[in-house]
Amino acid sequence: MTLLGPEELSQQVLDKGLCTLCGACANLCPYIKAHNNKIITLFTCDRTQGRCYAHCPKVGIPLKNISQSYKAQSYTENPIGKFIKIVKAKKGRNASEGNFQNSGVVSSLIIFAMEKELIDAALLTGTQGIKPVPVLARDKDSVLECAGSKYIASPVLSMMAEISDSGVEKLGVVGTPCQITALSQMRQNPLELDDFKDHTTLSIGLFCTWALDSEKFIQYLSKRTDISSIQSMDIPPPPAEELIVKLENSVKKFPLQEIRKFKLPGCEICADMTSELSDISVGALEGFDGWNTLIIRSKKGERLVNEAVEQNYIEIGSLPDRCFDNLLKGAGNKKKQAAQKCRELGMLDDDFNKPASLNGRQTITGIA
Repeated sequence: MTLLGPEELSQQVLDKGLCTLCGACANLCPYIKAHNNKIITLFTCDRTQGRCYAHCPKVGIPLKNISQSYKAQSYTENPIGKFIKIVKAKKGRNASEGNFQNSGVVSSLIIFAMEKELIDAALLTGTQGIKPVPVLARDKDSVLECAGSKYIASPVLSMMAEISDSGVEKLGVVGTPCQITALSQMRQNPLELDDFKDHTTLSIGLFCTWALDSEKFIQYLSKRTDISSIQSMDIPPPPAEELIVKLENSVKKFPLQEIRKFKLPGCEICADMTSELSDISVGALEGFDGWNTLIIRSKKGERLVNEAVEQNYIEIGSLPDRCFDNLLKGAGNKKKQAAQKCRELGMLDDDFNKPASLNGRQTITGIA
């Protein structure tokens, strides 16, 4: 991967609408901020290399190199990536109760990791009203407040710039595939900074096929329901083709063919459905209400899951063969579609990662 700078990030990703709002570029400098669920470039910058570009999951991240150096294993073309074990899972009898999306596996594992002092805090996605926001959860109650799927893109990793000053030494991160990819690249210290420190000790990735543009999606919902009364949202596994919105006193359903209109264009070039670079991946389990699919990918993740099972924080069972086959098919289709879209956009061309032509730039001190 050629490490370029903020001008190339703007031209290749931001200006083309391919940002999926992972937040990895935000708050690294005064120039790029996350605001109102958008990435905002306040001024142009004349750096030829930058962490903003190096962390971005949309500029040709070298998955093979990351897998080898970060996970100490070769990259595989398997649609769901390398793994140690795949099981079905749900929260155990010693886990906390909460407003969980499926079975509470992610929240239970994060709380267990905190109680065992494997992590000091966890970077999660909470909500302000209906909008998702990054949250640095330091206790069980904060974790439980973040339970449930959001479906709207959120700049979770924008808080990573604050971690060094937060007192957190051992961080857990829960994120979607693009966020986990960006986090993995970030942990490589691609610019070889002398003061770099990797605070992340656990990553839990979520299954994801796409995320929604908050402004367009909220505008759509506000015309059809009282968004202040929304309690949660759910998109059941196939063959269901609807978004279920739970209100205070009722339930409303919306066809997915309408909701898909608001998915972020950058999701179409994402080839990862199951967060391949995480320690543990979790997603819905088709045909089994109250259960999740759980993919154990690292030795660290395996130890955490085994201990959580032993202490009844989660319960696991065999994953049915048909569920595994459907998972492979879904992940494989996402890779094929992403590759086709990348070809259409010229992102696979040899000259894609090249320095941008530089004209006069507006900087914080004027025109350079």
